[in-house]
Amino acid sequence: MPTPSDVRCVKCQHFQDVDLIPAEQPEIDEGVFVFICPAYPEGIPQDILDEEDLHDKVRKDQQGNLVFKRA
Repeated sequence: MPTPSDVRCVKCQHFQDVDLIPAEQPEIDEGVFVFICPAYPEGIPQDILDEEDLHDKVRKDQQGNLVFKRA
């Protein structure tokens, strides 16, 4: 699992926040980071975090039309 400093998304001008999953959400492992941006307000998908997709094109599963833009 990536840490905030490892993820390309934190270098994007649209990046908003990193949160830790709280213990009261048992369906997700506690202590897992959730990376947030306007395109993915519920959490950026793992394939983008792993840089399998550089998010340089709009995806069907995102909100709006923002893509990665270096800050």
